[in-house]
Amino acid sequence: MLTYAVAFVMAAVVASVLTPLVAHLAHRRRLLDQPDLVRKLHGRAVPRLGGIAVAAAFLAPIAALAFYDNLVAAAVYADLPLALGFIGGALAIAGLGIFDDLFGTDARQKLVVQLVVAAAMWFVGFRVEHVGGSIGFSFDLGLASLPVTVLWIVGVVNAVNLIDGLDGLASGIALAATLVLFGVALASDQVLLCVLMVALAGSLVGFLVFNFNPARIFLGDSGSLFLGFVLAVASLWTHQKANAALAVTLIPLFALAVPLIDTTLCIVRRVARGQNPFSPDREHLHHRLMALGLSHRGAVLTLWGVAGAFGLAALELLDDNPLRRGAAVLAAVAVAALLVRKVGLFGVTPMAGKKLVVRARAVASQVRTAPNLDSAWREVEAVLPTLGCDEARLEVKDDSEAPRVLAWRKGNEPADRRRGRSVLRLPIGRRDAVGELEVLWSDRPTTAPMHAARKRALRSLHVALSDVRREQRRPVRDAAGEQAMWSANAQPAGRAVLD
Repeated sequence: MLTYAVAFVMAAVVASVLTPLVAHLAHRRRLLDQPDLVRKLHGRAVPRLGGIAVAAAFLAPIAALAFYDNLVAAAVYADLPLALGFIGGALAIAGLGIFDDLFGTDARQKLVVQLVVAAAMWFVGFRVEHVGGSIGFSFDLGLASLPVTVLWIVGVVNAVNLIDGLDGLASGIALAATLVLFGVALASDQVLLCVLMVALAGSLVGFLVFNFNPARIFLGDSGSLFLGFVLAVASLWTHQKANAALAVTLIPLFALAVPLIDTTLCIVRRVARGQNPFSPDREHLHHRLMALGLSHRGAVLTLWGVAGAFGLAALELLDDNPLRRGAAVLAAVAVAALLVRKVGLFGVTPMAGKKLVVRARAVASQVRTAPNLDSAWREVEAVLPTLGCDEARLEVKDDSEAPRVLAWRKGNEPADRRRGRSVLRLPIGRRDAVGELEVLWSDRPTTAPMHAARKRALRSLHVALSDVRREQRRPVRDAAGEQAMWSANAQPAGRAVLD
């Protein structure tokens, strides 16, 4: 156990030292993940080569064992062909990810490389040869072993890659899966696999210090593909022992349940809608949790908790008691069902609302730099169609002149007072040169989350316009801590007024 502890600490230290160095180099070389205000949720450029630090920290304890004479080192040399094949495949996949981070590559090219490396792992000896065991039967795959093995490795690699959408999400889920696989390896006396898993755990802990929200560096494809490959092949390594059927069937599925559920739901949803099952969207588990109102960190911690629950259920499968195994399976199924019911499968794209708010806040920053209110209003006009607005008018007050109105209308259509109407008012008693912002839109059906997102977006723009006008009329006395407020009031049929 002392060797395992040393391997963990060494990997964590190497990761904590290399990660900021890689981030600094990425900044200098401008190798950054740029925000796009559409699919990416970060609001600033962030280095994306964190996988280099994770892979290097993972390999450091393994390399150190080559110069250390003990039982663990002996186990490494005893399984040298498997160890070399494992490390070679991991480096190949990491290299693919680094190339994609630096130069970009299409999905077909990445898939071809993944298929070749996965097939090579089968020939090395990492195979799914039978399933069952933990659920009362065992089935020998025979010739189907190769395609099933390749499908497992490629599926897990891409599932981890797809779940890497929030700061620290993929790293934390991978850490939970790593601890589960370490427990399996320890129970079956697989010394080399134990070393590999504690090294991976240490590298993830050292990296998470810099990757948790707000992240100073991302895994990138170099990291997410590498983690997916290591976890996929490590789960197959347990197949070399007598209890392989147990480990290969349910324990890896539970250990990697969150990314696998996320990928499965995405494919089912896209196929049901007649879309390409591999097309990108904004409906992953983390997107939907944030659409329900969770913060960035809240969504990450929720999915970490789900991954932890599945991990505990996986470890319970090591017990010989069939009742405990059955209870673990039922608990895992209940957690999965609750998660799917909470986030939903179909419906309006949940990240559409988040997109509106992020876009409006970006425009609000530009509005505040405008030289005058008229220029600021033109910035707002440009984004109003994106917010689904058809008409807008802003009352501008001034002590030396009569109030005037800045108006905008989508296209050349005549005003239609049958449209939905929204009014944003400043707090009562606030001395300001900008009054009500009235916005109208067609009576199109919308969901409550989308309606709330539209209100938040318009509020950001209104406050920014108020700040511009206040700068023009200095000195103006502001009441500290006051903000724009929304409230709903009853209106005649066909109108909705929010003030």
